[in-house]
This record gives sequence, structure tokens and C-alpha cells, in this order.
Amino acid sequence: LDLGVKLQIRHIIDRFGCSSATAKRDLGELKALNQIRFVGSARAGHYMAVVPRNCVALKMP
Repeated sequence: LDLGVKLQIRHIIDRFGCSSATAKRDLGELKALNQIRFVGSARAGHYMAVVPRNCVALKMP
């Protein structure tokens, strides 16, 4: 997941051809590991990568 990319469950389903349950479970595991966070409302929200405070994020071309 690139920094600044807004990821929704449907993107995971489309990209990997998995079920909704699998996508939700995988995103839940990443959220539990504090790798991603959910932003916005349940209906229109999205997941984004979490950048640790001690890291510097560089945007690569």
C-alpha cells in the first residue's frame, strides 16, 4: 500500500479476486498490527497506511 493511497475493500476484492470476508479479515489483521487505519464514515471511508512517528516518508516517482 503506497502512502496517500485510499484503499477500500472493493479494491482488494478486484485486485486479488478474493471474497469480501477474506478482504475484511486481511484488512482487520493489518489494522490490528497498526499498519493501516480506517478514515471516514463506515459507508464512504477508506484505509490508509500508517507511518510510524520515527520514520520519514519519501514520495518516490
